[in-house]
Amino acid sequence: MMRMIRNISAVAILSLAISVLGAHAQKTKETPHVYPPFVEDMLKRVHDAVEKNYYDPTFHGVDMDARYREYDGMLKSVRTVPEAFHIIAGYLSVLNDSHTYFIPPLISYSFDYGFVAQMIGDRCFITEVRPGSDAAKKIHPGDEILKLNNYSVNRTDFVDLEYYLYALSPQKELNLELRNPDGATRTEQVLTKLLPSGRITSDQLVLNFETSSRLSRDRTAEVGNALVWKIPAFDLSRGEMDRIVGKADKEAALIIDLRENPGGLEDAVTYLTGFFFDHELKMATPVGRKHQDPVLVKPHDREFKGKLFVLVDSGSASASEIFARTIQLNHRGTVIGDLTEGAVMQARVFPLRTGFAVVTYYGVQVTTEDLIMPDGKSLEKVGVTPDVPIVPTGADLAAGRDPVLAQAVQLAGGKLDPVAAGKLFPFEWAPLQQ
Repeated sequence: MMRMIRNISAVAILSLAISVLGAHAQKTKETPHVYPPFVEDMLKRVHDAVEKNYYDPTFHGVDMDARYREYDGMLKSVRTVPEAFHIIAGYLSVLNDSHTYFIPPLISYSFDYGFVAQMIGDRCFITEVRPGSDAAKKIHPGDEILKLNNYSVNRTDFVDLEYYLYALSPQKELNLELRNPDGATRTEQVLTKLLPSGRITSDQLVLNFETSSRLSRDRTAEVGNALVWKIPAFDLSRGEMDRIVGKADKEAALIIDLRENPGGLEDAVTYLTGFFFDHELKMATPVGRKHQDPVLVKPHDREFKGKLFVLVDSGSASASEIFARTIQLNHRGTVIGDLTEGAVMQARVFPLRTGFAVVTYYGVQVTTEDLIMPDGKSLEKVGVTPDVPIVPTGADLAAGRDPVLAQAVQLAGGKLDPVAAGKLFPFEWAPLQQ
């Protein structure tokens, strides 16, 4: 149930651990010409992994062997590495699968666009801007992105756009067509911060791990008679979940904030769900090439019996969606916010390598099972529709207001001003990688 990555700039690091490209990475950066057999071998290995492991042996009716031959032919005429990677990624795009994608080799530098953008409803907004960046001089939270590099930004293609910008083809600059909260439009050119990564030391690995752990930690706050629990990802230990639910037992309501939560571990989401039921229940049924047992939730010795509210948005994916839909289907709580991403599959990462004297590491993530909910439906490309739909406006983002959390607290019987709600869990920027 693990959606491997939402922030695709970290795909290779998180999915393949640490793979050092060394001399090849530098050569690729300085000399953009590509040696065809090198990328043809990459495509062949990606094709083989998909052929052997994709959950649907019919590939949704697509002849993947014929498609492989077509895209292999395209590679024979490419001249640059980025162009080759686009073709390999394009080979997989026909599956239209949220969890199946090409993981390109690590690049030899780090980069930062200086802002965060998110789909809210059917519109894309700037939600955060890094202080001191070039973006901070030109754009602001609450600005709506109408076009990026002349491409219209929409919900259907947003994840593909992220994949392009963060994994396949990082850009030195971005041209944005924007609309202010007051309705005025303008264009801005935002320069990307580029930093050479250099050699990764053991001390840097430890620091990066500590930073990642801090930024992905769960946080709680008591508001009136409710405990608000922000969970950035389902990577929590059982001990941590025991502790937080123990705190919630003293409150009349628990608000679980899964906004921008990309998913995580099956064990974590089933264990958490077990606190809200007094009986065993089926969460989902995996469907793939091999028979898989249903994903079951087992109750704990103690049950949280207070009111339950679950906050979701367009960045809530995979395990977050499974949890929210399970609560919904069993009428156990209220789901509040925006339509979720609709990226709900089980997948496996296949680390790959090519070359002899100089070895290049890359990979492919392949969906191994679809997940069918107890109502007989899949959430893939559908998502979870909230019981109480509510999203912030551009003006809310500009003013730092969080009307979604404020509404949840109100439904729980308390009161929280939207501005105060927006300050409850302040956004934290990761340090720029040197």
